[in-house]
Amino acid sequence: MRLREGVKGEKESAYFLDQYFKGGENHVLLHDLRISFEGDVAQIDHLIFNRGIGAYLIETKNYSGNVIINEHGEFTVDYGDERFGVPSPIEQSQRHARILKRLLERLEIKNRTGGPLECYHVVMSIQKRSSLGPGKQTLTPRTSSRRTSFLRGTSNSWRRSSA
Repeated sequence: MRLREGVKGEKESAYFLDQYFKGGENHVLLHDLRISFEGDVAQIDHLIFNRGIGAYLIETKNYSGNVIINEHGEFTVDYGDERFGVPSPIEQSQRHARILKRLLERLEIKNRTGGPLECYHVVMSIQKRSSLGPGKQTLTPRTSSRRTSFLRGTSNSWRRSSA
């Protein structure tokens, strides 16, 4: 059941990303990309290469329970009668970025200025509700039009990772 929900979330995210990024002049959008390089494997849900900036690794999570992220960045999903710790999608994306960057370096793929491509991390979350940190701020799900607005509104403010 949970695997099916995860696949559904990835398909929904792909649809919304396609609405904004598909066919763009300055970027390439790839979905469900598997990279195997030097014994390491990365399964990237969505990857956007931007001509001048770098690569955006987008990890999709579709939880039917409520997501809680504590002050240490640890993720828990609350299904009402049960709670489960889940791996951090940010750390997952950072591992994927390390593999991607090694592959790009080997292929000598660089940004427009000749430097290495920067990697940025985005988590697209589809769930009933999320609680963040000690103040327990609550986030409610976004509609499709608001999700696209979110992507447009934050494209210049995504943080650079250390990966």
